[in-house]
Amino acid sequence: MKVQKICVAVKDLTDCALGLDVVKAMGIDNAEVRLVHVSLHENFGRARFPLEAPEEASHIVEAAVAQFRWAGFTVHGKVCRALVGKESGAIVDDATDWGADAIVLGRPHHGDLAIRMRGSVVQRVIQSSPCPVVVAASAASLSALSPSREQAERVA
Repeated sequence: MKVQKICVAVKDLTDCALGLDVVKAMGIDNAEVRLVHVSLHENFGRARFPLEAPEEASHIVEAAVAQFRWAGFTVHGKVCRALVGKESGAIVDDATDWGADAIVLGRPHHGDLAIRMRGSVVQRVIQSSPCPVVVAASAASLSALSPSREQAERVA
């Protein structure tokens, strides 16, 4: 399968740097890149409250787009909104709607205990994505998401 469209989920600028490294390592110079930042909201009664200011979400996307453009990629960014716990669905839905050939994710942002109790965004994206998912993380971080250490090392 030829990868022409890569969706990179960006939680923060650290994820952007990791995602850029992964896309470069994939060796696909002419791929189109879509950067997606999920702006989280909480429900309280009937009202939704954002967990970050819209300006902050826009800043993350704009800075990430600039880094990818500087590296020579054709790129555009998007802010998606989702309720806490629904981030993975927003990422997969956006990548699918756009026709992405692959999804790139940054490292898991929760500790081992939180991942074991609730799962992680990375794990849920891997389970529900119709296209390949590349995770920019160490083998040690991936071992918490995988049934075996051998599988985690193969992915890393």
